[in-house]
Amino acid sequence: MAYLTKEELGKISKLTDDIDDALKVRTDYLEQLKDKYAKAKVGDRIFNERTGDLLGVCSKVYRYTSGHNFGGYHDSSVCIHYEYEKRNGFGKNKIYDNTSRQEIGACAFDLLGDQQKENAKKSIDRYEFQKKVDNIKKTDSIDEYMREFSRLALEEAFKTVQK
Repeated sequence: MAYLTKEELGKISKLTDDIDDALKVRTDYLEQLKDKYAKAKVGDRIFNERTGDLLGVCSKVYRYTSGHNFGGYHDSSVCIHYEYEKRNGFGKNKIYDNTSRQEIGACAFDLLGDQQKENAKKSIDRYEFQKKVDNIKKTDSIDEYMREFSRLALEEAFKTVQK
């Protein structure tokens, strides 16, 4: 193995710094493109682009860059994904999911097609009903809870009949 001089090591260090700076510029540019091309932003309700089903509320917009990205050397795409908060159906607990672990596209309501918008409206109704059920005051009396649940269910059924 050859031993490099102080000057040679300094030049290699400088070249490495130049590479790191160029990678940072590229990463920053890709992040700007993500912001430009994202189909939803944090706080938007997001939907499955194909079916119109409500996924949840967008909590994070990110570019999917594999964890094996080797310090940014292979980071060269704008593959946009979304983390979203959804209800798990059991009380007020929330869980998070993301689109990068699934093979689905997601977008805000305005970007859906007509049929998907119809499905989305139904999905929103189910979501809103679940939120109301989750907010029923928890009491020791199951009868009180069931009365309130029945009242909400009847309200929802009446709305459906009116449509």
